Amino acid sequence: MKKLLAEAMLEQEVTREVLRKKWLSAPARREGVQTMKAGGLSERHSLRIVRMSASSLRYQPALWCWNDLFEVASARRGRQSQTH
Repeated sequence: MKKLLAEAMLEQEVTREVLRKKWLSAPARREGVQTMKAGGLSERHSLRIVRMSASSLRYQPALWCWNDLFEVASARRGRQSQTH
């Protein structure tokens, strides 16, 4: 019984600490999940609190792809301005 009470109190304390921030962006939610895990909550429970899926937590954006697309678009714009 004492163990359950201690776990519930820990959960409330960590949750209060993390929920003080706004959770608008995915990176902010990821950071919150990491903070809750460090505070003793499970990843699954932390994800449920911030309303995020496990796949979203593990998502790594492909920045190289956006950089390549930007370069191609810039080159096309440069060619178009030269022809006009």
